[in-house]
Amino acid sequence: MSALENGIRQQASLDDHTLKQLADLGHPYRQNTAAGETYFGVSKGGQWRAGIRAAARKIREGILGHDIKLVHRQSGTLLGAIRRELKQVGHSIVGRVWVDAGVAPYVKYVVLGTSRMIPRDFIGIGAMKAKSAIFRIIRSGVNDAIKAK
Repeated sequence: MSALENGIRQQASLDDHTLKQLADLGHPYRQNTAAGETYFGVSKGGQWRAGIRAAARKIREGILGHDIKLVHRQSGTLLGAIRRELKQVGHSIVGRVWVDAGVAPYVKYVVLGTSRMIPRDFIGIGAMKAKSAIFRIIRSGVNDAIKAK
């Protein structure tokens, strides 16, 4: 579980720009639908969707110097809201990592985006980046269990 938790924490703890510096850079996380760089709205299926087009993403990442989906740490509340739980259920171990929306209620707006801010799914990206470490841990556990018999 620590591999997944660490992956998510890494995506939500960038500290290379202050709020003032981000403003001076032209608010790189802003929606800019007028220029066609970004989009947001409800799809035909009734689901919220938002994003940034590839060309605009490349430009903004060049300005920032890193992946635009990373989240800058400000107060530390979001990092403090990341939780993990590991428990045994029958003969299985079940684990989960989540962000406590009671502590950081704005997390859904960061992940899904708004009419003014592009989405930054730091949870999904953190999980994808931790995937190989998670599989390595599972493989190691299975191999150890087989060797023990």
